[in-house]
Amino acid sequence: ALSTTVVVLLFGSAAAYAVTQWKFPGMGGVLGLTLFTQLLPQTATLVPIYLLWSQLGLTGSLGGIGIVYSLLFLPVAVWMLIGFFRSLPYELTEAALVDGAGRLRILWSIVLPLAWPALISVGAYTLIVCWSEFLFALVFLRSDATTVTVRLAFLIGEHDPNIGPLMAAATIATLCPLIIFFALQRHFVAGLTGGAVKN
Repeated sequence: ALSTTVVVLLFGSAAAYAVTQWKFPGMGGVLGLTLFTQLLPQTATLVPIYLLWSQLGLTGSLGGIGIVYSLLFLPVAVWMLIGFFRSLPYELTEAALVDGAGRLRILWSIVLPLAWPALISVGAYTLIVCWSEFLFALVFLRSDATTVTVRLAFLIGEHDPNIGPLMAAATIATLCPLIIFFALQRHFVAGLTGGAVKN
């Protein structure tokens, strides 16, 4: 979950910045295709991705499932960040270009510091969704290297549900996203609504 969050924030912020700063042929189609990937149910993409990952030897490893999570949640991060980046005044980047700053320098020194509420909200969302994801973790990982949600499912026996240990483990597993959400709640709401109104 942590590695996926870092990758999604890194590539998502770069992609959102490129979309909001440059106009290139087919940009609308690229954005539409990015949004279309979120309309597909996970069960429709599970088998093709698993077959590809099997040929690449990426099944059964946390690195392989991290790449899958990054591909699944990157489009959402891009769309969330595009709304916020479009609300930033273009005069800031224009003045930096006049002063001789490069695009990467503008992104790192100007855009990202201003966009930290959106980055926090996207990061918290990605971390919580990765932490609670079940289907891909169940299929792609082995029993000796799996996630907390799959471990919780293993506690449910066929004849003995193990209610006591299951509830205790579920409570402990829920603490992580709860702590993250309550700690970043103010920034989370600010980041989600930051791009709602264009300045």
